[in-house]
Amino acid sequence: MINADIKLRFSKSFDCPVEYIEKLPDVTVDISLLLEELKFLKKLEWVKNFMQTKLPVYQQNKWSDYAESMVYTKSVVESLKQHVPFNSVYYRYLHVHTCYNWHTDAMKTCLHIPLITNEGCKFVYEDRVFSMPADGSVYIVNNSIPHTFVNSGTTDRLHITMDIF
Repeated sequence: MINADIKLRFSKSFDCPVEYIEKLPDVTVDISLLLEELKFLKKLEWVKNFMQTKLPVYQQNKWSDYAESMVYTKSVVESLKQHVPFNSVYYRYLHVHTCYNWHTDAMKTCLHIPLITNEGCKFVYEDRVFSMPADGSVYIVNNSIPHTFVNSGTTDRLHITMDIF
C-alpha cells in the first residue's frame, strides 16, 4: 500500500520524513465510505471550540467504543498503521472563516485524509501554500516547522488525522 521510498523514510526518521506536505504515492481511500460511516458519528459528543470540532476514534492503541460500526475506517487505519507508527486518529472539522496562529505541534508528523474541503482551505509554511483536495489521497504533513492552516471558504473542512508521536 505504501511505496518503498516512504517506508524507508519512516524507518530512518519518524520525526520528519517529508519537507512540508507530500501525497502518499499509490495510496487512495474511498472517501464516500468514510463519509457514510461519519453519519453515525455525528450523533456523538464531539469536542468543540471556536476554531475546530474533533472526535477521537483511536487513542493509545485502543479504539473508541463507538468504532465498532466503523468497519471501513478501521480497515484504512489498520492498513496504514502497518507502515506508519501513529497512535491517535481524529475526525477534525475546521470551521469556516478560521485560521490557526503560527505554531509547531508536539507530534512532528501526521497523516491527513481530506474528506470535505473547499478552495479556501490552505496549509501554510513560511512562503509555501498547500491545498489537499478531498480526492481519496493520503498526505504526510510535517508539523515540526512553523505553520498555520486557513479556512477562508464557505464550508467547514473535515479531515481524518493520524498523529505520529
